[in-house]
Amino acid sequence: MAREHGPFDIVIDDGSHISRHVIASFDALFPHVRRGGMYVVEDLQTSYWPDWGGNIDPTASGTSMSMIKSLLDGLNHQEQTREGGPAPLVTEQMVTGVHAHHNIVFIDKGLNTEERWPPSGWFAGASSAN
Repeated sequence: MAREHGPFDIVIDDGSHISRHVIASFDALFPHVRRGGMYVVEDLQTSYWPDWGGNIDPTASGTSMSMIKSLLDGLNHQEQTREGGPAPLVTEQMVTGVHAHHNIVFIDKGLNTEERWPPSGWFAGASSAN
């Protein structure tokens, strides 16, 4: 469907709301959202419901909310220390905004290429000044 009808300006995930389905849908469809487009996931309350593949522990992995939290971390991938570590994920490079509201999130797609702030070495003398 995505190859035939995409790229899309907006995708709204109003599917099964089961965490593994939400994650699978995002992985399959987000690449087909055009730059400047938006991906929406609603009914995120199910991320906390065990019967829906969620977990009441907000730090649990494998839930739709944990996917959203990783997208938030990815927004700031430039500031994460990764020397010799893994290269930025595709979503880290392509998610430019995550706007969360009660039980719904709006994910902006674009190029996340902003320079690290502050620039590397900017604090080089700060620790010795104290």
